[in-house]
Amino acid sequence: MDTKIGGLFAAATRGGPTSGLSVVAIGGYGRGELSPFSDIDVVLVHDRALGSTCVSRVADALWYPLWDQRIPLDHAVRDTAQMQTMADQDLRAALGMLDARHVAGDAELAARLRTAVLERWRLRATVRLPQLAESTRLRALEHGELAYSAAPDLKESSGGLRDGVSLRALVATWLVDIPHEESEACRHRLLDIRDVLHEVAGRRTDRLTPDLVPAVAAVRGVPPDDLMFELRDVGRRTAHLAHVAWQRIDQVSRPRGKALRIRRRRPDLVVLGRGVALAQGEVVLTADAEPLTDPLLGLRAAGFAAERGVLLASATAARLARDAAPLTEPWPPAARQLLAGLLGAGPGLPAVWQQVDQIGIVDRWLPEWAHVRLRSSAAEIHTYTIDRHSIEACVRAAQLARSVRRPDLLVTAALLHDIGKGADDDHSRRGAQMAAQIAARWGFSQTDTSIVSRLVRHHLLLPQLATRRDLGDPATAALVSEVLGSANELDLLAALTRADALATSPAAWSTWRARLVDELVGQVRVVLGRQPTVSALSAEHPETGVTETGHAETGVTDTGVTETGVTETGVTEPPPVGHGGFGLMVEPNDDGSTISIAGPDHPRLLSDIAGVLALSGISIRSARMTAMAERGLTRWNVGNTAVDEVRIRHRLERLAGGTLNLEGNQASLPKSGAPPARVEFLGNASRSASVLEVQAADHRGLVWRICRGIADAGVRVRSAHIETLGREAVDVFYLVNGSGSALTPDAMSLVEQRVRQALG
Repeated sequence: MDTKIGGLFAAATRGGPTSGLSVVAIGGYGRGELSPFSDIDVVLVHDRALGSTCVSRVADALWYPLWDQRIPLDHAVRDTAQMQTMADQDLRAALGMLDARHVAGDAELAARLRTAVLERWRLRATVRLPQLAESTRLRALEHGELAYSAAPDLKESSGGLRDGVSLRALVATWLVDIPHEESEACRHRLLDIRDVLHEVAGRRTDRLTPDLVPAVAAVRGVPPDDLMFELRDVGRRTAHLAHVAWQRIDQVSRPRGKALRIRRRRPDLVVLGRGVALAQGEVVLTADAEPLTDPLLGLRAAGFAAERGVLLASATAARLARDAAPLTEPWPPAARQLLAGLLGAGPGLPAVWQQVDQIGIVDRWLPEWAHVRLRSSAAEIHTYTIDRHSIEACVRAAQLARSVRRPDLLVTAALLHDIGKGADDDHSRRGAQMAAQIAARWGFSQTDTSIVSRLVRHHLLLPQLATRRDLGDPATAALVSEVLGSANELDLLAALTRADALATSPAAWSTWRARLVDELVGQVRVVLGRQPTVSALSAEHPETGVTETGHAETGVTDTGVTETGVTETGVTEPPPVGHGGFGLMVEPNDDGSTISIAGPDHPRLLSDIAGVLALSGISIRSARMTAMAERGLTRWNVGNTAVDEVRIRHRLERLAGGTLNLEGNQASLPKSGAPPARVEFLGNASRSASVLEVQAADHRGLVWRICRGIADAGVRVRSAHIETLGREAVDVFYLVNGSGSALTPDAMSLVEQRVRQALG
């Protein structure tokens, strides 16, 4: 094409001036990347001093022969000032001009133009980058992700050729740097596939539809599955590079109106947990992190990143991939809790999961993931590949966490519900067997493992029966009730069904289908309501050491707190009393600390101490209170490894002296857009206490607010079990009256009322 245009230009200017007149290629042609049916983007650039008659004559001599040969031509005639004006006004034109290349004529004029365009791009980066970011976001919404789409667009999809060009533009601002060799290698692999796609289709197209895959694969000499895996892997890597580049842009700039203001980097470091911190908008490892001896470090880092909607720093990801210690099997409870937090993180999960999957960490947690990674679904209704669909199901499930009692089981089943795909047999049956093995390896109890397995086995049961059976026939609801263990399990299956359908495609969860499934669930709930039920939480937070008389025996719960209040560290003596009548002792445990605080026994003791810990930035996991000779001993299992004892002791002294304003110093409640908290008592969960469950948006001071409401109702907390799933908290409290017995119905009603008031 260069030779053809060069010859036409030479003929057009024979005997006339060539100085101040240049043919410049832009866009893909400027980069030297023409596929068989690509457009030819060229501009005849001229000095303003040249007469219009001369310029028009040369332009006609260029364009008409190309039109006659039916070459797809995108052409323009502009002087240098018009070129810069166009670049200022049109973002796509500006991106195309960044790759301007001299083809024929005055090479110096073309060089000056390219230099001016690049300087202008850097000068106006604060204005142009927000525009580029918004166009990138809208393009991703419209065309989906190259790595996970059923029929990806090689150019427009997220992770496609357009993102490769955007990466070049970001680097041209001099604000960020990216692995140039990797990004360019990915882009050229996509171009190779697009060349064959044009050849096979016999027309200009960037969408690789399923019917074209076999022919494209045949030309490239690979099986169709290998072709799609290569394509999706390239798209995944490109999308990750783009995500990292945009995050780095965010770190060096801050919004100011519609533009960006460049800011100086500051070495801010916010410790998030043991060995993990937030710096420059990325999750990093702290100086004392020990990947070789801390097997929970990868889960902890990924969970914090997903919850905050950021990524792991590149060096952190590389170090974890290289040095992360293996987890013992079955996993310890702390590891299982961290995994549930990661899966329940919400919208931040896909990018982080993709990152840790690329570096091989997911294979250590879940080797079976290789069966579904980047694999297409056989059903055309699926928007995503199997792996991305499963992660999207986790995102949707996290939004439904408050509708179930065990959100950890919900997100686990969401991740594993299609793990059995990739073979010819029934994927639900095969997946149930795999899920049982995986859940047991992850340390779930036998009961919970069975629930996860049944959810995977029957994740299609509700929509199939709702749409194919007569809902007026009692046998339909009876059939569902036969395969489920309780109403709690029904809630889990209903939530999984909705999450699975919403993650599939809009057509998979129509109003009609949703109405039928809801009707069936209601009928099954009536059937199960006639059967004796046991709370699902009684297995997760057992108080097995409590006898009918209320005397405590030893029985360690999943949280590490025993019925007698003794932690796994074996401490039984109360801490020595300090100033203000409070005693404080802090000890490390497997993945955090145990804080023992003794103080004057009164109904608000647990609430007041929870407020002090919240003010001190302590992440509470469980609590236990024991009365000892007119004093109350509280033991707190917390997620913090670095506990400021001096600050806590000082606040306890102020609390005793009446100078600490807990109400005025607590963080504000979640925004009004958050759904209301779910507050209810669980039947059959304990024989000697009344068990209160609260599901609410997690925030600092949540445990304090709940305990304050309980204290306002005049009852005591025997033990508390705290679980956080992403930004959702599930808190369970074993409550007793002044004589140590379970509450009356009136007392339970008052507790519910006071807790709701405390939570706003």
